[in-house]
Amino acid sequence: MTTTIKPAVAGAELWAKKDYGKTYRSAGEGLMQKPIIQLVEQSGVVEAVQAGRRVDVWDNACGTGSVTAKFVAAVRDLPNTNWSVIGTDFSESMIESAKERAQEESWLNVEIRVADAQVSKELNFECTAQR
Repeated sequence: MTTTIKPAVAGAELWAKKDYGKTYRSAGEGLMQKPIIQLVEQSGVVEAVQAGRRVDVWDNACGTGSVTAKFVAAVRDLPNTNWSVIGTDFSESMIESAKERAQEESWLNVEIRVADAQVSKELNFECTAQR
């Protein structure tokens, strides 16, 4: 007998745990550093900011904000401040951890909020984060 886990609920209990975001950030996130760095480097968004263009990033399913953290670290000291990030995730625990990180690292132009990636694409987000 084979058990099939529906993607919409796979891991839901784990992600719903109050401290899961902190646990993931301290233990699991380190495994993802190389792919995260590659993602940010290959995306072209840092180069667009360096070129002075307007850049709005939507980090959908942002988890604890690890991709946003790499992007912000890469652009925060550039003269072009014409960029923003919205980070969304359905897990309140992960979002809480991302918000804590944003505060610890003094992120500017970043907004973090709870939203389900499976439906948030239908929402019309407008970034209100300001420097």
